[in-house]
Amino acid sequence: GSQVSPQELKSTFEHSLQQVGQMVIMMDDFFSPIYITRAWCIFETYVCLSKGLPMTMIVPPGAQADFAWKLDNGTGLADAQKKFYAIDSKHARATKPED
Repeated sequence: GSQVSPQELKSTFEHSLQQVGQMVIMMDDFFSPIYITRAWCIFETYVCLSKGLPMTMIVPPGAQADFAWKLDNGTGLADAQKKFYAIDSKHARATKPED
């Protein structure tokens, strides 16, 4: 297939996201989410934040319960912040290595 430039991808995604008006992130876990290891997911988040659009994060009930337990025990927020501050897109994975 033909290659699409990063700018074309960004433009197309921006347009679609602006029409929807918000983004929902489906996380599997608060503390070791696969989402933050995926190149496209990091890109989507960047576009949403750069456009100032609202973003909602949803997680399964078990992850919510784990986060609530850690919040009650004083470590939840700090642990989650450490993970998110450590996001490094250089190490993100993509389905196709050339991406």
